[in-house]
Amino acid sequence: MPANSFGTFISDVRTMGQFSSNLETVQVIQATLRTLSECIPGPEANELASTMPGPFAASLRCEDWQRGEQFSSSEFVQRVALRERTNLSEARRHIDVVFSALCKVLPQEAIERLRETLPLDYGTLFFGEPVLETVHMHQPIQ
Repeated sequence: MPANSFGTFISDVRTMGQFSSNLETVQVIQATLRTLSECIPGPEANELASTMPGPFAASLRCEDWQRGEQFSSSEFVQRVALRERTNLSEARRHIDVVFSALCKVLPQEAIERLRETLPLDYGTLFFGEPVLETVHMHQPIQ
């Protein structure tokens, strides 16, 4: 990601997410990227990290080449919520904002590789695509 895209990325996330500071914006981005690094294999995480500037690359970089836990998009949202210390609906909104901004600045081939690497139910979470199984996060817990 070129330096000007990096600035645009942070600015876009801050504006779309209506965050009060760059610090809050960076924390939201890092929570999403760190969680993403847990669910994709090490080589893909490192390849994606190579397209990101320093602090964000560190959130993605992986030493474990076998990593790539299999967990649902609902679990992804829960992990981001825990990292951010927020509720599920806020975490979901933050993930939407981060991925919308990422899709603007990452090369199309990086987005396609990411889409191919992730489980099917992540399509709606990250890319706004319909999937065969919809994750229903907004149902009340009984």
